[in-house]
Amino acid sequence: MYKSYQVRIYDQSRIMKVRVFILALLVAPQAVFLTRRFDSEKVFRVKLQNENQVNFLKELASTIQLDFWHPDSVHHLVAGTDADLRVSSNQTADVQAMLEQNEMQYKILFHNLQEAIEKQFDGGTHSRTKYSYIHYNDWGKIAAWTERMAKKYPKLVSRIEIGKTYEKNPMYLLKVGKESGRKRAIFMDCGIHAREWISPAFCQWFVKQAVKTYGNDKVMTKLLDMLNFYVLPVYNIDGYIWTWTEVLTVHLSFFSSIPSLLKLFKTTPTSFKTLMRDFNHIAMQDRMWRKNRAHHSNSSDSDCIGTDLNRNFRAAWGTIGISHEPCLEIYCGPSAESEPETKAVTNFIRDHLSVIKGYISIHAYSQMLMFPYSYTFKEVPNHDALNTLAKEAVHALSSLYGTKYSYGPIASTIYPCSGSSIDWVYDAGVKYSFAFELRDIGEHGFLLPESKIRPTCKETMLAVMHIAQHITASAP
Repeated sequence: MYKSYQVRIYDQSRIMKVRVFILALLVAPQAVFLTRRFDSEKVFRVKLQNENQVNFLKELASTIQLDFWHPDSVHHLVAGTDADLRVSSNQTADVQAMLEQNEMQYKILFHNLQEAIEKQFDGGTHSRTKYSYIHYNDWGKIAAWTERMAKKYPKLVSRIEIGKTYEKNPMYLLKVGKESGRKRAIFMDCGIHAREWISPAFCQWFVKQAVKTYGNDKVMTKLLDMLNFYVLPVYNIDGYIWTWTEVLTVHLSFFSSIPSLLKLFKTTPTSFKTLMRDFNHIAMQDRMWRKNRAHHSNSSDSDCIGTDLNRNFRAAWGTIGISHEPCLEIYCGPSAESEPETKAVTNFIRDHLSVIKGYISIHAYSQMLMFPYSYTFKEVPNHDALNTLAKEAVHALSSLYGTKYSYGPIASTIYPCSGSSIDWVYDAGVKYSFAFELRDIGEHGFLLPESKIRPTCKETMLAVMHIAQHITASAP
């Protein structure tokens, strides 16, 4: 039998509202259900006009915990660009005052982040049971979808388990293409960063369009006859689950009764992070989570969990645009390919290098189409060919709704970083390697509404199809 209790945790820095459900069982363990909220948290866009302002924001980030949305780290701040950053509710007034004192231009993208999270879902809820291509789907629905697609379209789709995540979730890859002997292939992954929900939505859309239009659309039919697409619909499964999950099982056998648990929450003047330190089995879901869920730190701080999978590849690993501090968002892991997710993908690509001629990684947000390198500003040998192809693909994308994309090498187009998947794949021999940053440019950020899934996927299909057609015509 389940009982529900509404409690508040008070401390000097914030009021955090959590919902705690206790599973009353005859035998321990009990279960605690926690839902994190972002009430009154704000997202600022700050215009960095000179080095003094860059240095000020870096200094501010060293004293106040800021969640950088774009760029993804304080290390990537550059004069002449904008920075999007999330600020906790108890710090917003101070941050706003300091920005004004330093005569820095800014605007507030989100006045109440929790409201934006709830508005992301059409109808204001994500408690649907039915799978849909125009709604965001949790991992359970996506996993079931992969099995369903393989069964429904056995001549076009097969499902392969390429490995398991840190938390032992199976990594399902869909091979999409007409079986006709040894063929060239394109590897495409989505959701390497957990909070970028539009990314997995695109991979699902792509597979749907491929199988539904095969035999009717000449271009798609030709592509699937000539190519296999290896589609990894969710790369960072553990992290993706964490952005959805509201139920966590914990061992609280040291509590003798429910009243004692409630008394603890009501009377202890501590923040949730301190509760995490005191009772390290208590945790909560986080819609803004980015990394995987690996534990590489002795710290009990919940922020110190996880590795940025797109900094974990053996491509100048650990040298630029990364952190060796586990608590930061761009933590590159203890070593190159330390994460089981990274190993699963690199092992699969190595085993299929003779046929993989293209690689596409889908991210969000910023509306960019990029190619190597990210760990150096040096141009790749086929820079001109990749730049021309990116220009053409962006033109195809914008032809549908007029959406504007920028394009170019990663290091100069967005920021330099090492250990990225696209650089590793390129250096491994796949010379057509691209990374998309999908919609938008900050109005919704990581919280792109479900109403934008269809147009985003439709326009991105045009760019991906153009790249695939070029590979079929040009790659050896």
